[in-house]
Amino acid sequence: MSLAALLRILGIRQLARRLGVKPATVERWIRAGAPSKRGQQRLAEVAKRREAGLRGQETKRKRIEFRERLIMPEHPTAASSVTPFAPGYLTPEQMLPAKPPIEIAERIESIRKRRGFEGSGPVNTDRHIGVAHWWPINQLLVEVDVDDFAERVIRTWQDSGHTWVHVVCMMFRYIPHNPFYMGEMIRKKGRWFDFWIQSPLMSPGISAINNIAIAINVMLAKSMRAAETRIIWWEAAKVSTFDSKRDLPSYAKTAGRQLRAT
Repeated sequence: MSLAALLRILGIRQLARRLGVKPATVERWIRAGAPSKRGQQRLAEVAKRREAGLRGQETKRKRIEFRERLIMPEHPTAASSVTPFAPGYLTPEQMLPAKPPIEIAERIESIRKRRGFEGSGPVNTDRHIGVAHWWPINQLLVEVDVDDFAERVIRTWQDSGHTWVHVVCMMFRYIPHNPFYMGEMIRKKGRWFDFWIQSPLMSPGISAINNIAIAINVMLAKSMRAAETRIIWWEAAKVSTFDSKRDLPSYAKTAGRQLRAT
């Protein structure tokens, strides 16, 4: 950030204070058209601190907005494997996370790669050829309109002209500060953990709407039940449509390639 830009934002006196120099020094730089070499280093430090502060403010704002979106689960029970019928319920302070599971876009990519999921683009495996689409969801699971999601999947499959459709969901569960947790759960308190669920390979046929809608509801059923007692966040979904290849490689060829890869 240039001297002129910082002056417009901070003014002479405020900029001088942050630089640790007198206002007269900044005025001399203005007359000279540029700061001294040492002054340039100080300006760079001030600009860096300001940018970091603005990023921090933006992060704080986003976290506040995120927390305001959260809804307490219907049954936030303080259950424990040690005390199966622990009394009472968890409070919002114990139950609700302070920040979303993903704050940096690059982290989504790293998690996908760690779990072995490719991004959007062509699908070309030993058995199938088609295309994959990643859809951002970014909602609490309990807030997602599952019927609308199923309809989007159906339209995507119909528009593709492919035979098969497959859905993979990137989810996160938050481990609350449950005072009854014991053992390894203690170190997991207050943290997000990703988990993945997926539909079977679906070739809907004539009953496309019913087949896809039922499969998606079955896929989400367990997570929906978990969302009654815990915060479950649906980050994204991968919808792949594809056809089966006519000429499939032999088992020996496939197995041999896999062995060489390892």
